[in-house]
Amino acid sequence: MKARYSKHYEISEEALSWLGERTTVLLDLVKTVCSEHLEKLKRNSD
Repeated sequence: MKARYSKHYEISEEALSWLGERTTVLLDLVKTVCSEHLEKLKRNSD
């Protein structure tokens, strides 16, 4: 974490692209899990 804030920190375009792709996958998974959980809560509250 400390390295990110160093003026010497560098990240390649390839690594940045990979991180972006992984972030998109993670976001989709979180949306799916949250939607399923909210739907379950809704069904149980009726």
